[in-house]
Amino acid sequence: TCALPICWSGADQAAFDGYPDEPSHYLSGLMLHDYFVAGFPLSPRQYAVNYYLHLPFFAVGYWPPLFYVAEGLWMTVVGYSRPDVLLLMAFIAALISATIFAVVRPISGVAGAFCCALLFLLLPDVLSNSSMVMTDTTIVLLSFWSLLALARYFENGEWRDSILFAFLVSCAIMTKYSGLYLALVPPLSLLAGKRWELLRRPSFWIQPVLVVALCAPWVLYTHQYATIGFASFVKLGVLESVVLNLRLWTLSIGPWVSILLFGAWAYQAVYLSEANSLRRILWVQPISLIVFQSLAPVCCETRWLISGLPPLIVLLSFALARLPKWYGLAAIAATVAVCSVLSVTQFRQPPNTIGPVVEAIIQRSGATKQALVYVPSDEEGLVIVEFAMRDAKRPVRVLGRPNKLLASMDWLSNHYKSYYEQPTDLEHYFEDNPPDLLILHPRPTALQYPHERLLETTIHQNPDCWKLIVSATGHDVYQFTKSYKTANTG
Repeated sequence: TCALPICWSGADQAAFDGYPDEPSHYLSGLMLHDYFVAGFPLSPRQYAVNYYLHLPFFAVGYWPPLFYVAEGLWMTVVGYSRPDVLLLMAFIAALISATIFAVVRPISGVAGAFCCALLFLLLPDVLSNSSMVMTDTTIVLLSFWSLLALARYFENGEWRDSILFAFLVSCAIMTKYSGLYLALVPPLSLLAGKRWELLRRPSFWIQPVLVVALCAPWVLYTHQYATIGFASFVKLGVLESVVLNLRLWTLSIGPWVSILLFGAWAYQAVYLSEANSLRRILWVQPISLIVFQSLAPVCCETRWLISGLPPLIVLLSFALARLPKWYGLAAIAATVAVCSVLSVTQFRQPPNTIGPVVEAIIQRSGATKQALVYVPSDEEGLVIVEFAMRDAKRPVRVLGRPNKLLASMDWLSNHYKSYYEQPTDLEHYFEDNPPDLLILHPRPTALQYPHERLLETTIHQNPDCWKLIVSATGHDVYQFTKSYKTANTG
């Protein structure tokens, strides 16, 4: 079931362009796969530096490593093609769905649990993120499991459940720092349940100690890299940010589903005093998530709120269990039916126009694996990933990023500055740093960076130095055939 939307949407044959971070998430896992397969030939840092010099589009250090380790191991066992890695994303979504089924089954029976599990898989943000190589669904899985462990701890006070909660929270944080929102769940759950006696237990305080012990070494080691290239965000006020997050979240999951989920959450607030630990913790979790995302120095994106969907769906099952069984089951089944129709008709990804160009370059006898290839400025990550996925051995080919070599900017394309002003300046640069191939992706001038326009002008003004060898799917591939000095002498 999880893999079907991937096939329907064409995601398995698409490029890595679902989200700007997708190429770096894939390439980070591929680097670890290659490191494992090569038998750990260098220290991790030395290997990563050498890999980046050839394939400069991964970001281990910006993001924590756990997802990439899991991705690299999956690639080692299953394969590293796009369909192979999307199977990992489908597997993660399936684990979340199965967990929802297991939690809801005692409440709503098999049919109700199945509908709730399927409802999660068919929600728009879940579908889109399961059709890309992204870390968000992994956060959802680890967060949901940690909430269940915390609920058991609140019920029985056992050390093993407290340690399991701390371990799962650490795994979430080491997957992505957005998992830090889980730090708000225990204190808010104490407040909601008035469980002040837990404050006197060492087993409660071991949780933050373990999380810090497990996460601090990586954070301290990579803090020097974690902010490089990021622009500062203009943040709204906390209340404004909360309202915006809720509004975007509601729009992303649709009006009918929003009424069901948020209505169930509000309904549970009425009975919170008589609720068990699981219901209180699941009720608190969306509050923790929204507050954290509203305070965090990032823009509002609904993919960060997917972690709130499993708790809301379980709360929905609690609410509908108070109705006659067939009413609740009918409501969930109708919602699943509507979401099924929307998922089939709305989630279609465009065909991959980059793969054929890269394949043509690799197939040409003149394009050696050791070549220095400049990739298009607007498709740097997409082209680099296509080369990496098709090359049998890595890292060998050197892929140059014009946005780094010919200009400077941060990750959000702000603070832009071109290093070169005139075609002659660029001619001197290529004279000293001759590439083997250069890929252009012509687009309207208004959308181009200045260095892109300068690059096109330089090539077109010197036809003797650049030979067009491939032109396909809106991309032109030029081979650097003659130095400018030789051309001018001739």
